[in-house]
Amino acid sequence: MYEVYEDPKLEPKFEVRENSFKVILPNVNWKDQSEEKIDLNHSNQTLENLNISKESVLLILEKNGRQSRKDIQVLLNTTPYQVRKLLQSLIDEGKVRKIGNSVSTQYEKY
Repeated sequence: MYEVYEDPKLEPKFEVRENSFKVILPNVNWKDQSEEKIDLNHSNQTLENLNISKESVLLILEKNGRQSRKDIQVLLNTTPYQVRKLLQSLIDEGKVRKIGNSVSTQYEKY
């Protein structure tokens, strides 16, 4: 944790109150949503330089076929929470289908 917040731009903030204190830790996993979007139909984007976005998840599923949540997480180098959030959003939009349950769950592009 100390290593992550060595950068002065990411320093935790402390709010001291009469009976408590609050520590605000900047989210080091967040990426700006204005990042360039991937055109899946005409993409020369490689799996090595993906940003963390729904488009990246779709590209992974398009190029690799069915994948587990953990496989996608490793390829995007991100947290389980972010991948679950992206996958649920894509499922809600009807772009991705969930197959299986529990540890055998995989995802594929519609």
